[in-house]
Amino acid sequence: MPQLATHPEGWFACVDLEANGRLSLPQVQQVLLTQFPVDHQLLDATLPALWGRWDRDGTGLSKREFVERGGLLDFVRQHLIKE
Repeated sequence: MPQLATHPEGWFACVDLEANGRLSLPQVQQVLLTQFPVDHQLLDATLPALWGRWDRDGTGLSKREFVERGGLLDFVRQHLIKE
């Protein structure tokens, strides 16, 4: 699995299990839980609300939505990746 911090495109491709160019909340949630030391309950409680902001059309996170300012990539870089 490519590292999100250094290879976001590769990470996206690996998480996109259906290869449809979209990420689902369950896909992302599972990968974040396995890749980062996060509180499972806290992630379960907060990620759905954030997801609604990132996936505005409800079709899954597109690559554009993934990388745009304030999107999932920014969230992970700011809150989960420790330097």
